[in-house]
Amino acid sequence: MNLYPGVSLTIGSYGEVNKTINEIFGVDPHPVSLQPAKRKGWSGQSVAINALGNPMKTFLYTAFFVVLVAMTWVTVTASLDRSVLVAAVDIWNDPWGKATLFDAYFAFLTVYLWIAYREQGWWRRLLWLLLILTLGNFAIAAYFLLALRQLGPEQPWTGLFERAPTASRSQPAR
Repeated sequence: MNLYPGVSLTIGSYGEVNKTINEIFGVDPHPVSLQPAKRKGWSGQSVAINALGNPMKTFLYTAFFVVLVAMTWVTVTASLDRSVLVAAVDIWNDPWGKATLFDAYFAFLTVYLWIAYREQGWWRRLLWLLLILTLGNFAIAAYFLLALRQLGPEQPWTGLFERAPTASRSQPAR
């Protein structure tokens, strides 16, 4: 069944599911597992789309996409109210505002330390530090989405805890 151009879904045999699919869609379901559709990735390589085959990856993709949407909404809403520079003075003068900033930036530092471990090369580490310190959760969500995308279709989500692959395998890990 084609969901949209380039993405298809084949549902496997799970008892009544085949009967129901045949009744609803008028197709003969055959006993195969979830099959990923192929599409061209950002860098040109073929990437499998297998959202239903790996629920944790699907959850993480969804969660970090929601973070990007929510952060965009709250940032636009706040920007329409007043400038970030005007708000910064008010936030800094409020003890709870200051505590919230400290909390957020210590969390950013914690995530950055994981990224610094995972990334190869100092320039990438420095770039992600600057992005996280200036863009906060926008950068963190983007990093996770990119890191999830780098995982192969067969690699589990726990691959996020491994060092990122390098362009050249001959370069030793640091």
